[in-house]
Amino acid sequence: MTENPFSTFEIRIPKVYSEQVKRFCSLSGGELTPFERQVDFWYFAFLYAVKNKLRPAPCDIKDTVNVIAGSILSRDPYRISHIQAAYLSITNDVNSLAEDRKVFEFATALANAGIPHVIQILSDSDTKPLWNILDAIEEVL
Repeated sequence: MTENPFSTFEIRIPKVYSEQVKRFCSLSGGELTPFERQVDFWYFAFLYAVKNKLRPAPCDIKDTVNVIAGSILSRDPYRISHIQAAYLSITNDVNSLAEDRKVFEFATALANAGIPHVIQILSDSDTKPLWNILDAIEEVL
């Protein structure tokens, strides 16, 4: 298993979006929810931000809520590699790639930038959120 350099950090999202994020996760019991866990939503928001070249959106820690410990990323280690690769490709800063906190804060800021866009996609139209997100993915492909 890949070592998780982010295991001691907290995955945090803006408090203002917390309830909406939960609503689109299956652990909340919603019908046809597109995400199993909040960490999956967070990661998708990160990928969305990378793909759409969104600017990082830093949040004051007082305005965020802890979703889960970064150790959860060990379950899907490819996510760690994706975060590091995105950091390197966007910043072109090989020297700071070893600064785990900096890389993780970068990922968090990008995910925070993507969250309102993903919520909008999920909330659009009268169809189920799952179909909305699948349509958005299909447009990218």
